[in-house]
Amino acid sequence: IYIGNTLQYLGNPNEAIKFHNKARITFEELVTNLSTIEYQNSLAVCYLKIGDDLQNLCRPNQSLKFYKKALAILEKLVVGAPTSKYQHNLAACYINIGIILQDIGKTNAALKFYKKASDVFEKLVVSIPSIEHQNSLAACYDNIGNALCAFGKLDHALDFYKKALSIYKSSVCHISTPIQQDNLATSYNHIANVFRV
Repeated sequence: IYIGNTLQYLGNPNEAIKFHNKARITFEELVTNLSTIEYQNSLAVCYLKIGDDLQNLCRPNQSLKFYKKALAILEKLVVGAPTSKYQHNLAACYINIGIILQDIGKTNAALKFYKKASDVFEKLVVSIPSIEHQNSLAACYDNIGNALCAFGKLDHALDFYKKALSIYKSSVCHISTPIQQDNLATSYNHIANVFRV
């Protein structure tokens, strides 16, 4: 998985998907033979990563299939063992499905997935505060704002953009990275776009 993740990070989804598929095959065999919770989670992560690779390759329908495979596993894991790692992966899956659905014009369905993700991250931020959970919650709020903008509900979108901005501002105070600076700039841009309309 790690080589695939590195290749994905370097912007090489064609190579990344090869390594993620190798990991998928291994974990499918392990789940079939041993079926531990950790192997199931690792298989779900493989499905998520392959979905990301396919999304980066502009193949949304195939990407959605892998995200849904991950979703099926993660929803069962969260019920059986509700740890923060599984909840985080589940919420990430909800976001990814929402993004694909919005990209293919199913904004209403996307909004439902964004709200599911924000529900999970809101609980995680309270129970296990971390910059990662906070930034993920802010990303949910940004996505909800984007979906509401698509429906012309600008006042509601603005509320969510402001929530995201508040979270991004607080996390930049703790640690500032180029990604966090980009998130902050994007958040300001979303708010500005609402006022332009």
